Amino acid sequence: MRVIEYSSQCLILNVENNDYHKKIFLDALDKTQSSYHKEEGRHKVKTDYKQSNANTAYVNYFLQNILSNFKKNILKFWNVSSFGIHDAWFQQYEKGDFHGWHTHPGCNLSGIYYIELPDSNMATQFKTFSTDIKEGEIIIFPSYLKHSSPLFNEGRKTILSFNLSLES
Repeated sequence: MRVIEYSSQCLILNVENNDYHKKIFLDALDKTQSSYHKEEGRHKVKTDYKQSNANTAYVNYFLQNILSNFKKNILKFWNVSSFGIHDAWFQQYEKGDFHGWHTHPGCNLSGIYYIELPDSNMATQFKTFSTDIKEGEIIIFPSYLKHSSPLFNEGRKTILSFNLSLES
């Protein structure tokens, strides 16, 4: 586990055997209903955001086989007794795709699991600090931090985004 500390703490977790998990995720995402969201009249990103995905196979897989392995680390890092996940969705970026600056209201933390990331320069950008994220890593950060995905230039980036609420 790597930890990045800034005035607002961020946690970076390394998913072991990402190649194995990656294949399962990509197979599941091929079977998931999705659409293309647009921003400023341009192609933005393929996603299932705001679609009914509570029982989606990839979300259940993520919760049971990946996030559960880091539960103790997350609880200890933020000094809380429990957390709940209330949103999860995937996004796939190809050449010309992007996601503008935004935050995630209505939760304490947001997270991104980098399933495919051919170029670390195409990872999520934060307004107030920079990170060194690699494929197979998860970053969890306070949801009020402004972040964006830069204009994607080559290959494909696939992420699983999620929101968490903390309980003392």
